Amino acid sequence: MALQGSRSKDKNTVPVIDADGIVHDEDELAFFKNYGNFIIILVIIVAIAVALFGIMRNYNTATQNRSAELFNKAETIKEFNDLIATFPEAETIPLARINLGAEHYRAGSYAKAITVFEEFIAMHPEHEFLANAKLNLAIAQEASGNLAKATENYKALSGDTKHYLYGQAVMGHARVLSAKNKYAEAKAIYEDFIANSDSQVWVRQAEEMLKTVSAKLQTAE
Repeated sequence: MALQGSRSKDKNTVPVIDADGIVHDEDELAFFKNYGNFIIILVIIVAIAVALFGIMRNYNTATQNRSAELFNKAETIKEFNDLIATFPEAETIPLARINLGAEHYRAGSYAKAITVFEEFIAMHPEHEFLANAKLNLAIAQEASGNLAKATENYKALSGDTKHYLYGQAVMGHARVLSAKNKYAEAKAIYEDFIANSDSQVWVRQAEEMLKTVSAKLQTAE
């Protein structure tokens, strides 16, 4: 019986030398023979991906910088439209839309302003200036004569007494009610706001509007 001592070796673990003179175990060499090309291709793909990521990151940074530069210079409807069309994914686009709507409003194009503000609300539902767009929408609807929609939107915005646009929303709500000859309802809103608001600026305006609506209510009676 042959002794099985520590000096004996399994034929499957005999070291082999590849063409570059590097010593491998046979299994290791077989692995490279079978998968070497795949690994090289994979490394190339990863290298390309890394390079493309760097290129895209630089491109995105340049795009954001360029869009911000154009946004800061934009003043007209055409300039805001061009910015939105050229850089639709830029971070400045939501603000460009609000400004575009405001320019349409200033030009008296209330229907276009309404469309732009509605687009903002639909496309940027989580944006920090969503409430601003909703208030602008209500103002444009009021200006266009769509008092029913304006009332609905002002009322919705005036539900949060702690919101920084609360005062403007309440004034708008009461103003539209007054325009609809609902003087008693408008009067009640002004009185409630004056009694409960901490904003002296809006309280003073509410007090002036209350005098006006009270006079109209008295005349109507």
